[in-house]
Amino acid sequence: EFTQKDIDLLKKALAVLDNRTSGLERLPDGRTKIGSFVTGAPSIVLDEHQAAVEDFDKGKYQESLDHSKKAIEAYESSENVSSGVSIGGTLDSQNAAKLYRLATMSAQNLKLKEEALKYALSATKNDPSPFHKGLLATAYANLRNYKESLALLDEVIDQDPSNETWRNIKVEVQKHM
Repeated sequence: EFTQKDIDLLKKALAVLDNRTSGLERLPDGRTKIGSFVTGAPSIVLDEHQAAVEDFDKGKYQESLDHSKKAIEAYESSENVSSGVSIGGTLDSQNAAKLYRLATMSAQNLKLKEEALKYALSATKNDPSPFHKGLLATAYANLRNYKESLALLDEVIDQDPSNETWRNIKVEVQKHM
């Protein structure tokens, strides 16, 4: 049984603890913000992306897209947090592009053309590699924006001339013009 003195001591201890932890903030991606420092791994982003990969590999494109959206939402909402220093797990632009790339491919398999374009643009913005530009070119082609698609395919072929896939896609796009 607690005495009034015990309760008063507990109140003081909780007040001190609350004061010490008031600067802690759990970020949407699973990391922790302490003042201007961000620490920890973006576990929610990584877990949702892994689930998306597994579903995509099984041909479960809707589930893959749903997990991708959760990963992207957690990533984007945490990227908007201003911090002075980030310690530990952060996503560089190439890894962020992987989130958008998988969402693009899932949306394309579901024939969600506008959504696929949105994610392809973000993937390419984060990592303008030939693969992402080619993915963006296919998204434009699926929306019948053949001029934009061909321009990107020409750029991709110049950057990656040994890749036959881009040449074949270009031939298909040219057939529709």
